Amino acid sequence: MNAQPQPATRNVGGRPLGFNRRRKELVDGYVTALGGRVTPLVMADIERAVDLLMLARAARIALLKGEGNINATVKIENAADRAMRRLNLPAAGAGGNEPVADLQAYLATKAAGAS
Repeated sequence: MNAQPQPATRNVGGRPLGFNRRRKELVDGYVTALGGRVTPLVMADIERAVDLLMLARAARIALLKGEGNINATVKIENAADRAMRRLNLPAAGAGGNEPVADLQAYLATKAAGAS
């Protein structure tokens, strides 16, 4: 038999090619959006949200191919949405670089406005 090896379409763990790279990109992006330093509990929330996003994407693709279940897909997408909201990420386009007024500046502004 002279069979040519077929190119791999999945990783050893059964995941599609690029899955681990995309997962790492998402995790790193969310860590950066949260300021770069996160606690282990927040990191677990980030990883959970990313995993749910990846599962929701896979379920949506399967549904579009006619192989999925719409109820299961909606449940996974809802869970992913709740996990993302739980992260409390800054809104897209919100610079976050504006200086935040401290308490003294806030009270001075209030006192000036009251006069």
